[in-house]
Amino acid sequence: MKKNRFTKFLQNIWLTYSNYLRNTLFEGAAALSFGFVFSFIPIILIALGIASGTLAKYPEVTNYLLDLCSDFNTVYDIRPLIKNFSQRQAFSVFDIILYIWVIWIARKFFLSMARNISRIFHSETPQKGYVIQLMTFIGEFALIIGLIAIVVASFLLNRFFTLQSFDSLSETFPLLFSHFMSRLSSIIFYSVIFLFSLLIFRFESRTAPSFASCLWNAALLTVSFLVVSAFINKFTNFSNYTLIYGAISSVIILMVKVYMFFILFLFFAEKVYVTQNLDTLLFCEMYMLPPPDSKKIIDKIKRQLFINPSVLQDEENTLFLKKGDILYSTEDTSDSVYFIKKGSIIEEFENEEKLYEKGMFFGEKSAMLKRPRKGTTNAATDSEIIKIDAETFRSLLIKNPRASAFAMGKL
Repeated sequence: MKKNRFTKFLQNIWLTYSNYLRNTLFEGAAALSFGFVFSFIPIILIALGIASGTLAKYPEVTNYLLDLCSDFNTVYDIRPLIKNFSQRQAFSVFDIILYIWVIWIARKFFLSMARNISRIFHSETPQKGYVIQLMTFIGEFALIIGLIAIVVASFLLNRFFTLQSFDSLSETFPLLFSHFMSRLSSIIFYSVIFLFSLLIFRFESRTAPSFASCLWNAALLTVSFLVVSAFINKFTNFSNYTLIYGAISSVIILMVKVYMFFILFLFFAEKVYVTQNLDTLLFCEMYMLPPPDSKKIIDKIKRQLFINPSVLQDEENTLFLKKGDILYSTEDTSDSVYFIKKGSIIEEFENEEKLYEKGMFFGEKSAMLKRPRKGTTNAATDSEIIKIDAETFRSLLIKNPRASAFAMGKL
């Protein structure tokens, strides 16, 4: 059977967006944004502070860290904090208590992340509270260590490319080399975003989506956020914001970027879920297709998009009937459910008959109840039918609560 890749792509996008709305992920993105700005960012500041304080003996590292942070000073200038940390000789007991408190508050962000991912993938979160808390603290500690390692690795990488052996390369490709060096901090930043997204998609979902799907969507997320950030930087007048809002302007601009990131992050997480469960979700949309006489434009688009289930169709489950051909008769075993891709089918009962047309299911009632057929079906016109095993049909209903509720309503 010929697979229409463009139709599959459109179906994937539709399902991703519709599930995004159904899971109220715009609100989830807002919650994550507030959690990030008001609890997660202090962790980053602590990590940078510890890094600058620990490496104060190495002025080159401190200066590099200041240059690295200057790339982001239009959003939030943390260089004064780093200078303050680098000049301190020791940490007080109050500092340690403050750090512990910040990390304790920051757990809200991680828990919010876990809830949103569980909502997308319909996975169960660990039941024991102390396990969640322990995992959160381990994650936060690992994050601080990771951020310090990134700073050090970035410094070493910068110094590596300034070795004498790279002089000939810089002379041969001066523009390319200088552009790469000037963008090194951004490259590291977006690499961290990519790696973070990949790990969350792959492991936090706890449903084992394919690595290729996680890799692809993490890459799309990174590129999308790069484009959005460039757009915001190009069309945002930072001086006007500073003039109007004062010191809080940097937080507002940061909030916009963070919110856009989490909108994209949850969208591509939803896309990973849709790709992983495409067959089940397509079946649900097929089963709940709007009626052909619906006047709503959205229903017409949806019907046009999902009436051709090429992804679910193959040579083995496709039946071609000539006009008058009988598909099943009264008292036959209900071992299958049928979807009309082309044509129309008539089901005759003792005192009535029903007409099923393109885009409709039939035979599902007796299949769900595991009872013999109550009617006889024959093709009203030449028809193309997709046959779905009854057990497969029931398992698909179990996996999708919306389709299951719709089926119960028909009974």
